[in-house]
Order: sequence, then structure tokens, then C-alpha cells
Amino acid sequence: MPTVLSAFSFFTMEAFQGNIYIENGKIKVAEPAKGYIQIFEGNSFHKFENCFIFPGFVDSHCHLLGLGEKISEISLENCESPEECAIALTEAKPRNNWLIARGWNQEKWNKLESYDKKLLDFYFPDIPIFFIRIDGHCAWVNSKALEIAGINNLTPDPEGGKILRYKSGEPNGLLIDNAINLVANLIPKYARNEYKEFIKKGAYECLKYGITEIHDMDVNPDFLNIYYELDKEGLLPLKINIFLSAQNYPLTIENFNTQKINNVNIIGLKFFMDGALGSRGAALSLAYKDQPNYKGLILINKFKLIEKVKKGIDRGFDIAIHAIGDKANKIALDIYENVYQMANINKVNLRIEHAQIVSETDLERFSKFGVLASVQPIHCISDASMAEKRLPPTLLKDSYRWKSFIDKGIKVIAGSDFPVESPDPLLGIYAFINRIPFDSQKPWFPKEKISIEEALKAYIITPRQIISQDIAIEPLKIADFIVVNNNFSKELSDETRVLGVYTNGIFYDFREKSPFEK
Repeated sequence: MPTVLSAFSFFTMEAFQGNIYIENGKIKVAEPAKGYIQIFEGNSFHKFENCFIFPGFVDSHCHLLGLGEKISEISLENCESPEECAIALTEAKPRNNWLIARGWNQEKWNKLESYDKKLLDFYFPDIPIFFIRIDGHCAWVNSKALEIAGINNLTPDPEGGKILRYKSGEPNGLLIDNAINLVANLIPKYARNEYKEFIKKGAYECLKYGITEIHDMDVNPDFLNIYYELDKEGLLPLKINIFLSAQNYPLTIENFNTQKINNVNIIGLKFFMDGALGSRGAALSLAYKDQPNYKGLILINKFKLIEKVKKGIDRGFDIAIHAIGDKANKIALDIYENVYQMANINKVNLRIEHAQIVSETDLERFSKFGVLASVQPIHCISDASMAEKRLPPTLLKDSYRWKSFIDKGIKVIAGSDFPVESPDPLLGIYAFINRIPFDSQKPWFPKEKISIEEALKAYIITPRQIISQDIAIEPLKIADFIVVNNNFSKELSDETRVLGVYTNGIFYDFREKSPFEK
């Protein structure tokens, strides 16, 4: 009689060790034994000493295409000054006469030097430049790009966006949130085969970290056929739950339905209530500590969004609203209060993505309306020092409230927001249980730490439960699990690694090097 393994049992007893027999990509028998994992499949045999089996990690908020682009293109992530950002592109090959890069972050520069179009004009006087900030909510461009876009002293700020300016009123080359599109919409697109390669690269990169399933956010509907094509060709090793971009694609809601074909599952719509903290686009109830009299941006009218959300719910879509600032979270909850009975009837999930700054009153509303908190723990340890610069004390104490969510009975799901941060779920689990920023040795607001069991639940169980997905690892199921050299019983050591991944019945061995490296 085959032994049945259940993911739920990992939190009431030891993680699984023993022998797993695979036949035609499916688990045939699972025999518990102490001290090792042995996997048998045909003539193949894999043994892992002192390792344990878990279901694969789920990244509940990420951008697959963006990860593939980051791997393939020049990144500004490690640049330590504005000039270094410019120099990094001096030898780069333009794309249809544009130079494009992503990843700059002024918070990581050696000193906060001024940065504007003048620096880019010095290095690139004749070619348009478009540098997107690491969070995707601010663009740094040169005069040539502004000229092509027709942005000048008389150009008004678009709704939900801001054109930063010198005192004279002249644009200085920094565009926030919806103002980015004034330039971005003019940039030549990649070829279709390039987009296909980016998505494929991003998917295989995820496997290195034990991610076997993702919630892919803000997907352009035009790319759906690429996902389906990759899946049909057997080149999509992940389960991909897609949230379509619905804010700037007016026909998305009317023209698409929820649909699952093999590894591609269209389940939701993605909207944006505000911007990001790093670019001061997050909508706050109080002024920014480092920019008095400024409270950030609301990117869409509440009543317009209510109508869009209602249409989406009526068609069976889960709804995900990006909200970082406390004001943005409040408005998102206002919207969900308006529609939550309709959501219950249609059995759809209401989510807030990031949910970074949430007041005590709004914690209660998360619970009351059954709203999921989709958080990215690595943001906390990456951005803590920046948050202290940006936020007044009243809001700082309401930031990254993981334990508060759980104590209120609010379901928490975890992701990375890659390519903004590393895809590695182990870093996210570390952040959850320690809250020690990268530039510190002390926990930051430690009362909001959560246990390793709660962290694993947010990465493994809850993301699957909310879409009624079977979590069990058991005989007759497709082999879909990871092998880890840690049973996560108490802590996460520096040596913890994902050593093997089974996904869609195919095995990937990461003990020596990535199977994707030549």
C-alpha cells in the first residue's frame, strides 16, 4: 500500500525523508526513512543525504518577463553613483536608436548626488535615454527623450503622474508613475522571439530557487499567446497564474475570461492605486518626512476603479490592487468594502499587493472583508533605511505588518516582486523570521517577525489554498516537489539550499551547478 504524503503534515511532524519512486513523471510510491532522500525513476537514481522534501515554493507576486529581461540586458542595480549609471551604457548597443536600462536606485549610491537630464545629456547628447528605477515607478531620461515625447515647460502632469521640474518649470528628466508612459509608449518594442526568450529565461531562473509556481502580475494581454506557445512546446516548467494588466488596457476585462490550459492559468486582474516609496509615489495620509507638503500619488480615480473591479468580479476574476501607502490601502479597502458581497457570491479573491503601510483601523477592514495581504518580505530588509528617511514615525510603526496581519486572522501570501528584488524565497523567509535589514545587525520593528512555520505557510500552502489547488504530494500525482538540505524545524542557516527540483515530472539537479549553465 503506497504511503501518502501531504503538504499539510509538514507543520505537525517532521518533513519527509525516504524513498520516492517515479514512473512516467508521476509519483508511484513514497516510503518514509530517516536521514536521506532517494529518488528512483527508470534507470535514474538520485540520493541526497540529510535532505528533506517539500512542495515547491510559490512566488505570489512577481514579473516573469521582467526577470528574463533583467537576466538578458544591462542592469544598473550595482551602480554606486549617477555617473556610474551613465558610464555603464556608453558601450551598449542601442535598441532602434534608444538606450534603455533598468535597476538604478539612488538609495544605494555612495552619496546622494544630484541626478537629472544634464548628466545624461553630457554622455548622450544625440540619442534618447530611458533608465527605469529598480521599482519601475520612476524613469530618468535625457533631453533627447523629452524632445521626442514633446515634454516641455507647458506639458501638464498626467493624472496619477508627475513630471519633476527645475524651479524655472523646465522638466528635469525625472518622470514619476503615469508620467513614465509619456516616454515609455514611444520606445520601440522587442521582437516577438525576444519576448519569448525573456519569458523562458525567467521561468528557468525561478527553478534555481525552488520556485515551481508563480503569480505573474500585470501581464500584457498581447503576450498570452507566447505563454501558451512556450507551454505547448514544453518550455514552460512552472505553473503560472496570470493577473492581466487591466489599468491601461481598457478592453482586457471585456475580452478575456478566466481560463486554465496546462501550466497557464488566467485567474485575475491587476490594478495600481499608488506608486512606490522609493520614488515618493506611495500615497500617504501624512507628508513625506524628507519632502514636506507632499503626500504621494493616487494613480486612478476610486469610482472608476470600482466599476472596473465590478466588471472583473462579474467575469470571475480575482482582483489584485497595488497599494503601498496607508492612504492607498485605505482607498483600496473602500473599494473592496463596496464589492465584497459581490466577490463572495462569485467566489473570487480580493487581494492587496504589497500592503506596506496599514493603519490599525484598516487592519480590521482587511479581516472584515476577507482581503488577502500579498506581501514581499524582502522589501522590508532591503528598504528599511529608506523607509526611515521617507516616513514620519506615525506611519513607520505601521509598516510591513506581517504579525499583525496573522494575529487578525488575515491570510498572508508571500512573493519577491522580482525583478525588483532577488527571486530567492529563502531570502524572503529569512526576512520574515528575522527582520534584519541588509545594512544592519539588529531586527527592525521585531514585534512584526513571524515564525518559520508561518513563513513557509505563506510561501507554500496559502497561495495554493486560495485558488483551491491540491497541495498533496502523493502517489499518482505528477512529481512536483523540491529537495532542501534543511527541515525548517527551527531556523534558516546560511547553508540552506535547494538542491533538486521536480516540476511537471522532470528533475533538475542543482547540487553542482545549474543544469541551464553550459
